[in-house]
Amino acid sequence: MQGLSPEDKAKILQLFDLGKMSDPEIKETLIAIRPYMAEVIEIWSNSPIRTFTLTSVGMAIGHANIKRLIGEFASLSIWIN
Repeated sequence: MQGLSPEDKAKILQLFDLGKMSDPEIKETLIAIRPYMAEVIEIWSNSPIRTFTLTSVGMAIGHANIKRLIGEFASLSIWIN
């Protein structure tokens, strides 16, 4: 957001947060759409895997895979800073 005034940056951040779902809302919606995800979330929440974080290499691999599966996708630079 270089080149923007502090006021414009604040407005953009407010827009970003507008209507953004909370973690519980995301889980509830996901389970409503795909009920099998309840088990996935349960396993994830109660295992050591919950503390894993992706490296930039992992993000690049995931990005490449989603592009391979669905075609055009957002720029990798959005995910890796």
